[in-house]
Amino acid sequence: MKAKILLITTLLTFYFQLLTFNCAAQWQQTSLDSGEIYTMLYSNSNIFAGTQGNGIFLSTDDGSTWTQVNTGIANPYITALTVSGTDIFAGTDGAGVYMSSNNGGNWTQVNSGLTSTIILSLAANSSGIFAGTSGGGVFYSSNEGTSWNAVNTGLPGNDITALAANGNTIYAGIDGNGEYMTVNNGSIWAAVNTGLTDNDVLAIDVNGSSMFTGTGNGIYYSANNGTSWSAANTGLTNMDINAIAASGSYTFAGTNGGGVFSSSNNGTKWESLSWKLAQNAILSLTVSSTYLFAGTDSGGVWKLPLSQVGIKEINENGSNIRVYPNPASEEIQVIGNQCSVISLTIYNLLGESLYNLPITDYHSPITVNITDMPSGIYTIQVKTDKGLEVKKFMKE
Repeated sequence: MKAKILLITTLLTFYFQLLTFNCAAQWQQTSLDSGEIYTMLYSNSNIFAGTQGNGIFLSTDDGSTWTQVNTGIANPYITALTVSGTDIFAGTDGAGVYMSSNNGGNWTQVNSGLTSTIILSLAANSSGIFAGTSGGGVFYSSNEGTSWNAVNTGLPGNDITALAANGNTIYAGIDGNGEYMTVNNGSIWAAVNTGLTDNDVLAIDVNGSSMFTGTGNGIYYSANNGTSWSAANTGLTNMDINAIAASGSYTFAGTNGGGVFSSSNNGTKWESLSWKLAQNAILSLTVSSTYLFAGTDSGGVWKLPLSQVGIKEINENGSNIRVYPNPASEEIQVIGNQCSVISLTIYNLLGESLYNLPITDYHSPITVNITDMPSGIYTIQVKTDKGLEVKKFMKE
């Protein structure tokens, strides 16, 4: 009881000292703060956001400001974006493909040879551009969209919901028919569905030989270029996957109602990244050098500093200490696993000690009231009879 009284008194004192402290940013709504963001693309420090009804927006400053860049676009319903060299390609819902060679300054319609102008997906490799359509299958252009040819040999369906490139290999998700791949620019396609039990493929992300496929019923992972798949859903609270993106060792998944999740171990475990994210229906994701961007179904574009990713715990494997819940809003519990807690210290992100508590009652769990702490990320250093451990927790 004395420990709790001391803790509350100490935190109240530090609360007023911290009012001017600018805690590390969590999810922030950008100035593109409304509308349905169906697709996004990061290219050469530029972020393009394709909307349903308002065309394309461009940000050159990590989402701080946005400019509408629709010159030449007659159809403002943007369904897909990709980049080939210095050219940006935009797919539309009914007007085919547009190309810009000046970062969206103006756009030119490039539809010669397309028999379907409802574009569901786009991808590019060093050989050319691939367009996945509704009803027409896959089209390929080797001349930056000047002309297109249908390349559907081996494909069992014509609605191409997702495309992804990995070198010379192109992967296609087909509505109701799973996933296919080609190594010869679409001359022939082969099924890569072993272990993929949901055939409604909505998103594909490739990182070397590792691949993730998002479906309406969870995520699948392949370590062998799609030769075989296994479900990778531990930690997901929403299985309807609209978008997948990767940065380094992290993979991010955008869900239709559950916000954003991340995994640093190839989908073995997913963690929610949705604290302070007011929009939970995520339609698109992209990653810059410093931010993760999420396009939502009604709230525009949100961003999260990559420095905030992976903050759940340090030394999680084999740890003697657990901090729960995390994130938390009112209190945390420091739980010892067959060890005695001797003392604990809480630090802010500047490394300043906010609270130091010698423990008089060694029994676990130890409850720490954090109600009066400003929202942000904190480090808790715990000394036990088995050594010193460091954790991080989020105050919502």
